[in-house]
Amino acid sequence: MAVAPRSLATVRTVEDLDAGWLQAALDSGPVSSFETEQIGTGQMSSSHRVRLRFADGGAPATAVLKVAASDFTSRATGLGLGIYEREVRFYRELAPRIGGPVPACRAAAYDEAEGWFTLLLEDAAPARVGDQIAGCDVTQAKLALDALARLHAPLFEDAQLSSSGWLNRPSPVSGALVAGLLPEFLQRYGDRVTPEHRALCERFVPRVDDWLGLQRSP
Repeated sequence: MAVAPRSLATVRTVEDLDAGWLQAALDSGPVSSFETEQIGTGQMSSSHRVRLRFADGGAPATAVLKVAASDFTSRATGLGLGIYEREVRFYRELAPRIGGPVPACRAAAYDEAEGWFTLLLEDAAPARVGDQIAGCDVTQAKLALDALARLHAPLFEDAQLSSSGWLNRPSPVSGALVAGLLPEFLQRYGDRVTPEHRALCERFVPRVDDWLGLQRSP
């Protein structure tokens, strides 16, 4: 069974990361130096590969730091939807019971008052980030379904989890919320949205509540 991550102070941005925090998170020898590079394309969080050097030549050579978005609106969305809390508590409470295919988490911190969180994860390289727009081929889909089964199996029909408030909170998504978010989304990303997709979004938003009702029907 995997070891639960350490609870440390939140690292708000990658610029706030220091060698002492990394040493405490990794429970390692002194970190002599480190470098970071941004990876992934998250909108409500920011991920960075950390390349490490240890005074005693220790390991690991790399790790992944994940922090809340620096943009206030993006961060408020992650906080308001409960995404930050659920991700941190997943690594604290569920991941140790699951093991693979979940990357080991070395540290998990969450500041509910101001909406910051920090995860230090095992580097899954050379694994590649999936493209949700392009989709995947049959081979990749089989790999994903196999991993999904391994993820769910250890906790399937767990009575305690079925009554967990943080895991089973009502979805805050509603037609009113989506209608309020769409104009800002189009303002920010409109140059990447084709006219036909924009028109589809505008037709769909007034019907979001009907669609959600169908999703929740037994």
